[in-house]
This record gives sequence, C-alpha cells and structure tokens, in this order.
Amino acid sequence: MRDQSNPDGIRLPTMLDPTSNGEFEPIPRSRAHHAAYREARAKTTTAAHRSGMNRRDFLVSL
Repeated sequence: MRDQSNPDGIRLPTMLDPTSNGEFEPIPRSRAHHAAYREARAKTTTAAHRSGMNRRDFLVSL
C-alpha cells in the first residue's frame, strides 16, 4: 500500500530533526540535521538496492 502523503517514497519514515505539534514554532534545522538526513537516505537507498527493492518498499518492509 502506497502512502498517500508520500507517493514517491522520498521522505524517511522517521523525523531526524526538531518537530512541532503546531503549538510552538519548530527550531530550524541545523547542518547536523541536514547531514543526518542525507546520510540516512543514502544508506537506506544502498540497502534497498542491495535487497533488490526500491527504497520505499524496503522501508515499508521493515
């Protein structure tokens, strides 16, 4: 089943940066947050290809 809010599977299934419930303005992402997101995305893409799956299907299968 495809996620309606993320049909291309671009977003990671977990947040690596500060988030907000809407009550407060979220803290802007730092360089470390951007680096962590890029690294997580790259590693999940590599693992998915090694498994013969696209990244979205690989992450859903976990």
